[in-house]
Amino acid sequence: MSAIETRFAPRRNMNLKIISRIDEEMERKFSLSIGNKFETDLTSIGILGISMYSKYYLPKGLQIGLEIDGKPFGLEELMNLKGELCYCRQVSHSKYNCGVKFMNIPNRYKKIIADLVERKL
Repeated sequence: MSAIETRFAPRRNMNLKIISRIDEEMERKFSLSIGNKFETDLTSIGILGISMYSKYYLPKGLQIGLEIDGKPFGLEELMNLKGELCYCRQVSHSKYNCGVKFMNIPNRYKKIIADLVERKL
């Protein structure tokens, strides 16, 4: 029996290193000892957001910037996006599965992501 899909939009599984950074305003409320920029592993993407693995616990509601390499999406530039943490669950000693909802994603990137997801289906 297969799992029931509960997402509002389809996603595509990926394995991509991205740079996450804590928003300057949010840094007053939450910070990491390593600074405000850190590497995460994007595991899936859809037009509404991403799933990623982080070495650090990130609280729900935290707003972060996401620097995603545009090459896998047919772009020459980095996709600089903003997101909000929906959940962060510990999966091992120093590994957290985090869900990030995009905030104000440009229509151009939304179309590129939608096209990429549809090619998988």
